[in-house]
Amino acid sequence: MKITQKWLDELDANLSLFNSAFNLLDSKSLNWKPDAKSWSVGQCIHHLITTNNLYFPVFQDLINGKHKTPFMANIPGATNMFGNLIYKSLNEDRKKKYKTFPVFEPSASSISENILNDLEANHLKLKKAISGLSNAMLNASMASPANKIVVYKISKALDIICTHERRHYHQAKEVLELAKLNS
Repeated sequence: MKITQKWLDELDANLSLFNSAFNLLDSKSLNWKPDAKSWSVGQCIHHLITTNNLYFPVFQDLINGKHKTPFMANIPGATNMFGNLIYKSLNEDRKKKYKTFPVFEPSASSISENILNDLEANHLKLKKAISGLSNAMLNASMASPANKIVVYKISKALDIICTHERRHYHQAKEVLELAKLNS
């Protein structure tokens, strides 16, 4: 079995979670927010699509042999330190909130009822890109789409993507529960 299969399976599992929890929501429910500073279910999903899309150029460059190792990756231990730090922060209790970087912000406008179809299309594209990565490419280093100083291995990026999706799945479920309490 190719090493990338575990991430493909995780993406399938994540998509299944989103579909089973949110596929029956109408536009009003997808866009309901507990307050102006919080995200709606739809915005949580849109944020994932926005974030995942920023990884495609890196994966494509790797596959096409055009990838350049970021300068910061030459500093001993930097890729492991940053990668583990980000990964750990995504695994922490959801009560600890983080402000996202502007590049990852979801749409502030009304989210379409087709957002789950958009997530599925995003996953298909992501799975195709991941399937094109060789085992050797997983050890390559990349800069974070949000900050070029932050570097981590491609394998850690895939861990981050999958864990990030689960974190926002739980966030969206919390929003849905709050919406039920307020209806």
